[in-house]
Amino acid sequence: MRAVNDVSLTVRPGETLGLVGESGCGKSTLGRLVLRLEDPTAGEIIFEEVDLAPLSRKQMTDVRKKMQVIFQDPYSSLNPRMTVGQIIGEPIGVHGIMPKANINARVAELLQLVGLFPYMALRYPHELSGGQRQRVGIARALAVEPRVIVCDEAVSALDVSIQGQVINLLEDLQQKLGLTYLFIAHDLAVVRHISTRVAVMYLGRIVELASADDLFADPKHPYTRALLAAAPVPDPVVERTRPRTIITGELPSPLNPPAGCVFHPRCPLATEECKQAVPATRELAPGHWAACIHA
Repeated sequence: MRAVNDVSLTVRPGETLGLVGESGCGKSTLGRLVLRLEDPTAGEIIFEEVDLAPLSRKQMTDVRKKMQVIFQDPYSSLNPRMTVGQIIGEPIGVHGIMPKANINARVAELLQLVGLFPYMALRYPHELSGGQRQRVGIARALAVEPRVIVCDEAVSALDVSIQGQVINLLEDLQQKLGLTYLFIAHDLAVVRHISTRVAVMYLGRIVELASADDLFADPKHPYTRALLAAAPVPDPVVERTRPRTIITGELPSPLNPPAGCVFHPRCPLATEECKQAVPATRELAPGHWAACIHA
């Protein structure tokens, strides 16, 4: 079984690369591999001209200061036995970023940076709302002054109104601190709003990659078209009249993926050729790549 297969991506400094796809397609696994929370069986993970794949746990310690993660569930990702101050201050102490006497002041500064009050450092996670807990998770990620943050479904567990606040916070922090995001999500509206470029993933493979504007304006891969067609439009007239691309069937099992193009069992354009060979990823327009022989 391969959760992620022949994936090649470049995340440029200061950009947000959105990663979208169905549940179970390998998005979170790819994010965990980038952070070396999972060990790759093959391939390279190049960060600042260093391949992280062969590094030991001890060698990864210094790298962890530069790469952080914001998890999907803001409750289960926070230790319920620790106060907010202890949660945010722990990585500062572990990495020896500053003397212990200065940590409380830094925690108060980080809380204000993410829109919370300094007195919340004395509270426990269960005393906060979902949006406040996610802000604590963001503050914890920022505590070690990282350069890259993997946002793994960072807003999908939040109410829609809170999602907007957290997305705006992430954008503001990116501008202030020069952060780079790998933004994993399945909500296309959120991805379109925050992303510089978007990669579409299906059954462990990248099937399309383009700038956010190009991908949403002119999707090349039939799977991407189907994803965009399934997203509701907040205009009943447009919603009733726009063309539909319906995907039939279920996502194949990663234990036994189909031969050839992995999307061919559900693709409305599939031909006999699609069943034989894995399609090469081609640049169909400047900066717009797709893995489909019919694109």
